[in-house]
Amino acid sequence: MKKIMLMAFIALMLCSRQNVNAQITVDHVYTTDPPSQAFKLSSGLKYFAEHYSSTNNSVTYFVLYNPDHSIFRTINVPQIPGKYDFNISFVSDALFDTDTLIEYMLYYSDTVNPPVYDVAILNENGNTLLYEDSAQFDVTSSGGDLYRGFVLHPIFLDGNQIKLYLYKGLPLAFAKTIVYNLPGQLTCLECNNGFVNGIVQPLHLISEENKSLAYPNPSTDYIKIKYSLPPNFKHAFINLYDITGKLIKQKEIDGQYDDIYLSTEDIRQGAYSYAIVVDGKKLTSGKIIKL
Repeated sequence: MKKIMLMAFIALMLCSRQNVNAQITVDHVYTTDPPSQAFKLSSGLKYFAEHYSSTNNSVTYFVLYNPDHSIFRTINVPQIPGKYDFNISFVSDALFDTDTLIEYMLYYSDTVNPPVYDVAILNENGNTLLYEDSAQFDVTSSGGDLYRGFVLHPIFLDGNQIKLYLYKGLPLAFAKTIVYNLPGQLTCLECNNGFVNGIVQPLHLISEENKSLAYPNPSTDYIKIKYSLPPNFKHAFINLYDITGKLIKQKEIDGQYDDIYLSTEDIRQGAYSYAIVVDGKKLTSGKIIKL
């Protein structure tokens, strides 16, 4: 009897230990310049945070964080008088030239209605590698941020540890970003000799129902939002939020069309976010800038 009780106690202790080892734990919480995406550099994955200034309606700098959450680099974005800069994209140290400096691509736009977009490629010192007037790199693609070079998986392998990053707050008003350690395993989606490759989530893994695109962006008096809704839904809305997360516009949409116009004449200049909500659940979201 004692032997049976001892074996039961040992089994209980082993189960308890396994449960403890299997717990999800918080790795880090960002409250200053909290990241919302990640890029893959030659030195590994870096969390990415854009710092948007409501004073000049531009991104003034961005921050790259190491996997241990220390700051890897803070990079100031050159400001051009009379233009707005946004959509920091394709941050890399091995893509646009052969030196070791960090380079990135972004939009500059003016206040013409409709606005004219310029594409620039800069390095971390502010030197211009390319400046192309009247050009775009993602406005014609239905995936939006899929084409900005982000590591889109919020769950990813970082060395031998599986991570999950979640940001709390609307895309243009992040309050904090929480990074978790996950105890399980991650299926290798793009592998080469056991190593996980790739920068962007494979397009065949992106649900067609979850795509949207807003343009012109920035806008002056209206914005057109393309969307695709899932089958058999009951109610769908496009919601527009200000930078504090307050709902300022809501418009019902249906499956008869694949885009909708929203007037921006009655809102102030600044940054806003939108979300497509279907049957009470957010399907996708994005950000817009009103000039």
